[in-house]
Amino acid sequence: MILAGPVTQCMAEDPINNSGLRTYSCSELLGLRESGTLPSPGLLQDVPGELCRHHGGKYRRSRARKRGRRGGIRWRIRSATKLPLPPMLLCNPRSLKNKLDDLRQQVGACYEYRESGIMAFTETWFGKDVPDNFIQIEGFSHVRLDRDVNSGKLRGGGVCIYINDSWCRNLAVRDRICTPDLELLCVTLRPHYLPPGIYQFVCVRCLCPTQRTHHSSLNKTLPGFDQYVKCSTRNNNILETCYGNIKDAYTARARPPLKNSDHNTVKVWTNDKLEELKGCFLCTDWDIFLKDTDIDSATEATTDYINFCIESVIPTKTIKRYPNNKSYFTPDIMDCIKRKKGAFKSGDKAAVRAAQKDLNLKITSARHQHKERAEQNLAECNTKKLWDSIRHMTNMDAKKKPPFAHNEITRANELNNFYMRFNVDNSADCADVLESVICDLNVDIIEIDLETVIKTFKTIQTKKATGPDGLSAFILKSFAQELSPVWVKLFQFSMDTYTVPRLWKKSIILPIPKKVSPQEDNDYRPVAITSNAFKSLEKIMIEKLQTAVEPALDKYQFAYTKNRTTSDAIATVMHLVLKHLENPAGYARLLFVDFSAFNLIQPHILLKKLVQLNVNPFLIRWYYSFLSNRPQQVKFNSALSDLAVCSTGAPQGCVSSPFLFTLYTNDCVSSEPNQFTVKFSDDTVILSLLTKHTNLSVHQLAVDKFVNWCDAVTLAAY
Repeated sequence: MILAGPVTQCMAEDPINNSGLRTYSCSELLGLRESGTLPSPGLLQDVPGELCRHHGGKYRRSRARKRGRRGGIRWRIRSATKLPLPPMLLCNPRSLKNKLDDLRQQVGACYEYRESGIMAFTETWFGKDVPDNFIQIEGFSHVRLDRDVNSGKLRGGGVCIYINDSWCRNLAVRDRICTPDLELLCVTLRPHYLPPGIYQFVCVRCLCPTQRTHHSSLNKTLPGFDQYVKCSTRNNNILETCYGNIKDAYTARARPPLKNSDHNTVKVWTNDKLEELKGCFLCTDWDIFLKDTDIDSATEATTDYINFCIESVIPTKTIKRYPNNKSYFTPDIMDCIKRKKGAFKSGDKAAVRAAQKDLNLKITSARHQHKERAEQNLAECNTKKLWDSIRHMTNMDAKKKPPFAHNEITRANELNNFYMRFNVDNSADCADVLESVICDLNVDIIEIDLETVIKTFKTIQTKKATGPDGLSAFILKSFAQELSPVWVKLFQFSMDTYTVPRLWKKSIILPIPKKVSPQEDNDYRPVAITSNAFKSLEKIMIEKLQTAVEPALDKYQFAYTKNRTTSDAIATVMHLVLKHLENPAGYARLLFVDFSAFNLIQPHILLKKLVQLNVNPFLIRWYYSFLSNRPQQVKFNSALSDLAVCSTGAPQGCVSSPFLFTLYTNDCVSSEPNQFTVKFSDDTVILSLLTKHTNLSVHQLAVDKFVNWCDAVTLAAY
C-alpha cells in the first residue's frame, strides 16, 4: 500500500554548535528584523555606526510599488497550518527489485510520485547482487540499507530512501542498524528551502521484522511526536506508521499498489466478423464507384466505402497494456488477475487464495509455452521470429519517451516548413520536357492484371503503418481476393490517365529522432506514411521500370538491384585497391561522399534522364504526377501541422523513391582509366588508382568533375 503522505519520522532539529561561537535562536533573529534592536547589548560594538541600519532610518530601501498580496493577519492564520513541507510516499512493496520498472513508470507519469520529496521503501529485498546503478531513478538520489548476516537471515528485508533532487541535494547518512529485531536507516537532509524555524530534516526509516506493528504504538516512547497515518494499509490494519514533531503537518491517504496502464482502442477481429465483412464485400457492386470520370472522386468513394464497412461490422474494444507485462502474458493470465482483484475488493479471502493459485498455474503454463516457442524458433533457424522473441524479452518494443515541445502544433508547422525548404516551382521546366513525351494508347499502354494485384496484396506485411486513407495492411492482405477486382480497375484507371490520385500522394510525415535528445530540426529523419494500396501499385510499377532500364544501369551501382548488397560494393572497392597495391609503385586515393538524397530530386531533371533511358511514356508521365503537387503534413506526437504541397524531392518511405534516386545518379560515372565511382544508393566512393609517376592533379580533376556534376543536378554532397 502506498501512502500519499509522510513516509518517515520527520523531525526538526536545531544545529549544535561546538565551536564556542555565539548562536542565535529563531526568536532572536526575528526580533532583529522586526525591531532593529538586539536582545542583548554590545553585540555590534565592533561594527561602525554608519553601517548599521536602524528601523525607520534613511537607509531603509523604499519601493515605488508594494509587491505581492499583503494579507496581514488573514494570511498568517491560513499559513499557520500549511507549512511548505515536501510530500512523501511510504511503501512496503515486498521485493522492490522486480518492481523498479513500475516505479520508474509512475515517476514519469504520475504527479504524486514525481513531486514527492521523499519516497521510502521497506522490504526492498536488495542484496549484493543488485548494484546501485540498477536501482537508480532519474531525478532522485537514493540511500539503501541491505540485510546482512547480523540480521540472522540471508534474504528479504532491506530499507531504501529516494530523495528528490529538485527538493534536496545535501544529505548525509547518520546511522545504519541491522539486527534480528530492527533494520534502521537514518538520514539528515538540508533542502534548498527550509521553512522558518526548521534547520534540517532527520528522516528515520525502520523495519521491525518480528514486531506486529498494527498492535504496537510509540506514543509513550515518543510523547512529543504525532502519528500521521490514520488509514489502513493492509487488511484493515495499519502496518506502516509515521511520526513527526509537527502536529497535523501531514494527511495520509491510501494509494493503489505500483501499477500503471496504457489504454488503447483496438478492433476485435473474430472469425465470425471476418466472414461477415467478406460477405459485405462480395455483395457490393463496385462498378457504382467507377462511373465517375474523375480518378480522385472514384478513389475517395471506394476508400470511404471500405472504411464504412469495417466500422459497421468490426466491433472496437478498449484494452489495457501494462508496461510491466512479461512477454509470456496471455489473456487468460489477465482474466485471472481481474478475478483476483475482484475477490480482493469484495473481501473474500478464500476466493483470493483460489484466484492466486489459478494465476500461478496459468503463469507457469504460459512461461513453459513461451520457452518452447523460443526454442522452436531457434531450432528452425527462423531469424525473424527469433529476433521478435528477443525484442519482447528485452522490452525493446516498449514505447519510448516522445519528444517534448511547448506547443506541439507550432513545432509540427516548423518541421513541415523545414522539410519544404528545398521546394521550388519547376512546372515550366517539366512542361518543356513533357512536350516530347507522347503517349500512344495503342502501343505504349501498360496493363495491370488481376493475378498480379492479388499476389501483391497477399505479400503485404500486416505490421505496416496505416496511411492517410485509413486502410490497414491487414484488410488488404486478408481480403485480397474480394478487394482486388475493384483495385485493379482503379490501378488501370490511374495508368490510362497517367494520374496519381491526391489521396494516394498524400503523406503523413513522422519526424523520427536521429539522436537520444534532438536539439535541431535536422536531428529528425522525415519518414513519410502513405497509402498501403498505393504502395502495392508502386511495387508493380517499379518492377516494370527496372525491367525497362536494367540494360542501361551503371554496373558500379549496387543498391536496389537483384543479388547485390552492401558487401558486394565493399568487396569491389577492396579488390580494386588491393590488386593495384600489388604494384610496388602503386597507391590509391579515395573520397567518400554522402548525398542529401531524396529531398533534392528535381522532377524535370529526373524526367530528362528517364527519356534518355527510353522509359515507357506512360511511366514517365505517371511518375511525374506522383512527384508533383504532393500534399503532406507533419505529425509531431499527437499534433498535425497545416497541409503543405510539395513538388520537389521524393517521399522518404515510399517504394519508388530509392530506385528513382539511383536513376537520378545513374550518369555519375568515371570515364577515365584507373578511376572508378562506386555507389550504393546515396553513398559514393571516388577511387583513383595512382602510381608514383602519376600527377596528383588527376585525382583532383576527378573530384572537381564530380562537384560540377552535383551542381548541375542540384545535389548536396557531404
